[in-house]
Amino acid sequence: MYIWQEFERIPMAEVCQVVTAFHPVWANAEPDLIEAVDAEAAHGSFRSWASCGRQ
Repeated sequence: MYIWQEFERIPMAEVCQVVTAFHPVWANAEPDLIEAVDAEAAHGSFRSWASCGRQ
């Protein structure tokens, strides 16, 4: 079955909350660092955050 699913980016305020709770590495990270990483690599996608470091 094929279903078109559209996803929107997570707002930055939510990215900071979710990412710090998601993994201990990010638990004490400054919001500026999280914003920079999101802008460079994840672009508001939790899937991108969750797959960081996996090859």
